[in-house]
Amino acid sequence: MPSYVPLDWNPRKLQIIEPTPTQNQEQEEPPAQQKAATKPPPKDKPPPEVKCPPTDATEVGTLSPNGRKILESYELVDGVCKEVYRNVPVTEQLVKAIPSPYEAAQTAGIAVVATTAALSTPFRVWIIKPVVKKLLTKAKEIVTRKKEDRPSTFLRRQAQRKARK
Repeated sequence: MPSYVPLDWNPRKLQIIEPTPTQNQEQEEPPAQQKAATKPPPKDKPPPEVKCPPTDATEVGTLSPNGRKILESYELVDGVCKEVYRNVPVTEQLVKAIPSPYEAAQTAGIAVVATTAALSTPFRVWIIKPVVKKLLTKAKEIVTRKKEDRPSTFLRRQAQRKARK
């Protein structure tokens, strides 16, 4: 049968074991003569190349969160990649804000169904309430009805014999 034994962890008995540095023969320090022979790196390092646009950048043509500007391009300015936005004309903002005919029709349909359901509630109550009341009354009668005492077989036979005479 499978079982599980949890770790016995006690912070007071915790022992920290640091790894010991291992040195291979190849990693041993070279003699002092060889150190002098190696050339120091050149002092003039070229600045690291900045990737523009960065790999995690948003796509060109994406609207800003408020929808008023659109990302047009990326520019490298003083070694920093900056986003270039352009303003979106008001007419274009309005066109994008208006829903498609399908969306408008679907929303209107939902509104009509909801309004109809809300307005027809009193009528449904007048019609349904008496029917439900009758059903509940009948169900209550059936549940609470006393069971008639059934006569025994002997009593039934006696009643049948009396009825024949």
